[in-house]
Order: sequence, then structure tokens, then C-alpha cells
Amino acid sequence: MNRKLQQRHKGLLWGVYVDPQWRGHSLGQRLTQAVIDHARLHVDTVHATVMAANISARTLYLGLGFTVYGFEKDALAANPMTTNCCGSICTDKNPAEKLHEP
Repeated sequence: MNRKLQQRHKGLLWGVYVDPQWRGHSLGQRLTQAVIDHARLHVDTVHATVMAANISARTLYLGLGFTVYGFEKDALAANPMTTNCCGSICTDKNPAEKLHEP
């Protein structure tokens, strides 16, 4: 089966950014929720990748129903002198059900 067809149930949230002067007004939360609401009409699950050190983004995504499913050590090679780790997180159409799975 075509790989693209096999993965059409998944969406990818990529690159959420709020200018520093506009932070603290829930814009990131509202924008991300709007993306999730739109995606739910088209896909079963939404994936995002977040730098492990980005606590505010991780808190935002977790608060919107995403769950962590893995970490990738040295995911970015922008600065080889630092260790970085990306956490992959996802949400699906029924996040409450997903949270209660063993």
C-alpha cells in the first residue's frame, strides 16, 4: 500500500510562534486550538515536535490534550556543543479516551 495513503489519518502541527510582545495573551493557545479544531475535521491524530527545554510550549500542548510518546536525543544539529532533545507529542479526535488507555 502507498505510504502516503497509510499515513493520511495523521496531521502535523509545525512551527507555532508568537512574537514576544504579544506573549501572555493566550494567542498561542487560541491559535493551536484552532488548528486542532480544524484538523479534527480531516485527520484522526495531530503530531507535533517540541524541544524538551521549551517548557512553555510543552505545557501548552499538554494542556490542550497532547500526550508525550517519545524523545529524540540530538534531534537538531544547530549547535553541536549542546545536547538537545525533541519530544514528540500527539492528540487525537477523542483525547479523553486516549488519556485513559493503559
